[in-house]
Amino acid sequence: MILGVIPSLGESIATLKKAGQDSRFINFYLSRYSHEFEKTYYFTNADEEPAFPPQVYAVPKKTPLHYTVYALLMPFIQKGLVKDCDCFRVMQLIGSVPAMIIKLFYRKPYVATYGFKYTEFARLDQPLWIVYATSIIEFFGLRLADGIIVTTPELKEYVGRYIPQERVHFIPNGVDTEIFRPLPGVRNAQRKRSILYIGRLVRQKNLFSLIEAVSLLAERISLRFIGAGALERELKNYANEKGVDLEIRPGVPNDKLPEVINEAEMFVLPSLVEGHPKVLLEAMSCGVPCVGTDVPGIRDLIQDGITGALSLDTKSESIAKGIKRVIGNNQLAQTIGQNARKFIQDNFELSTLLGREIELLKSVGNNYKSQRSSS
Repeated sequence: MILGVIPSLGESIATLKKAGQDSRFINFYLSRYSHEFEKTYYFTNADEEPAFPPQVYAVPKKTPLHYTVYALLMPFIQKGLVKDCDCFRVMQLIGSVPAMIIKLFYRKPYVATYGFKYTEFARLDQPLWIVYATSIIEFFGLRLADGIIVTTPELKEYVGRYIPQERVHFIPNGVDTEIFRPLPGVRNAQRKRSILYIGRLVRQKNLFSLIEAVSLLAERISLRFIGAGALERELKNYANEKGVDLEIRPGVPNDKLPEVINEAEMFVLPSLVEGHPKVLLEAMSCGVPCVGTDVPGIRDLIQDGITGALSLDTKSESIAKGIKRVIGNNQLAQTIGQNARKFIQDNFELSTLLGREIELLKSVGNNYKSQRSSS
């Protein structure tokens, strides 16, 4: 069976590398695909040919077309390779435009991940035309898909209102718990008290409220943001205004994150909305105490007082109270860190979840092949 992989809109190995996610994608997903499928084609949105595992091939974008235009034309530009594939794996539904066209013109099936409510996210900080475009992709992408992978029970219920339940498959994001693990030596060597956030610097992440929350604490504690985004300068200025010690570093390679996470006293995810945040899984797997806002996606992972601490809402005062609970109670911090580690080991081991995904892809692909041979 030959698999085609379609990344999210505009995504490539180069953009994944910028975010520190290229090694995770290549070493886990593509490496596993290389053992399970005859061939795998990765239809990248850049002119690139990175080193891939055996039997995995990059299909570069050798045209100056903008990636939005290329999404519409890729099924025809790469017609030969597209027709070779038995099934397509769309990494996020927002990137499903090529897969929808392939389905309509070549009758090839696709499986896509619905990782969060795309239109809801777009409404937070995108112009109206992007919100409309996102809602159209979401509407048709769900209905044309042969399988939708959802990452939380809440998303499973939501998607099940629009397409038959048998096409909706609950497979949460996973983490390699052997890589993301407690590193006592790193943690014991850490002298400077610090709160860590990892992710994009965008409105959805509610980072101004986190900065204000830290400014409300009686105890001085520094903030460390790992990531990039349009708000970087504003965040630095706001931290200076509030008298908060803030360090912002660009994305760190995924295999270097365990050490960065273990250096922190706690990890905080203050988002307004979330999908199923991989970075929270990784922090919990490291046994670092985590604080998050009480929103879908975060509350699916954090049980308040058991696997982490939840703030009552997304306001700075509530976030400050959540942080203070953990800072002021070493026993609670240790307990929720240990419980979080076990919870991730028991439920979110990446190799197991990848196995379930591959079973689904093979089922969809083999069903297509059997239908084609009988027609």
